[in-house]
Amino acid sequence: MAVLAAACRSEPPPGDRLERITLGPRTARRPVGEAQHLTAIGHYRSGATRNLTQHVEYRSSDPTVAAVANAKGDRSRVEALAPGTAVISAVDPKTGVGSHADGGDATLIVLGALERITLAPAAMTRRVGQSQRLTATGHYAGGATRNLTQRVVYRSSDPTVAVAANVEGDKSRVDIVGAGSAAISALDVASGISSAASSGDASVVAVAAKPSPAPPGKE
Repeated sequence: MAVLAAACRSEPPPGDRLERITLGPRTARRPVGEAQHLTAIGHYRSGATRNLTQHVEYRSSDPTVAAVANAKGDRSRVEALAPGTAVISAVDPKTGVGSHADGGDATLIVLGALERITLAPAAMTRRVGQSQRLTATGHYAGGATRNLTQRVVYRSSDPTVAVAANVEGDKSRVDIVGAGSAAISALDVASGISSAASSGDASVVAVAAKPSPAPPGKE
């Protein structure tokens, strides 16, 4: 039972030995100019784990693509500088244990400039009273893509037909409120890129709600 208890501890017991470090997320995509924060988890001989995010030193395989400043209180911040791929590793300065030893490194893919946005589904038919959730995909220079669904701002060409409420956490939901047709577009505020500029909008045809069946025995 003592061994099981030690394995289930969230903090390593005194004298426990750090064996490896893993970084998360293992793979991340960021456009030039954005930053990615990592989490470093220390794995100990007893099976315990500990958050070492602000205790380790970070290194980049290509500082021209992704730079780590190791700033106090914000050590895991990685700046995306130029398109490309960089491997980010972490080393515990006290023990010398690093994430690279057991495949625990993280990969940061730095995207080129955002070129266009497309929405899916591109065309749909819905009844009044229904809702539709869209997926917004950003297409970047070099051919990379990124899910922008919760990052963009949605607009409807006719709010009397379809309303884009842009609710935080559910931004891509479109509510069908009246019969007719409308185009739904998405705008990346940071770059000014819109799905409308490259025919990436979604079109919705709204039809009247299905009438309720008459009660039995009545016309």
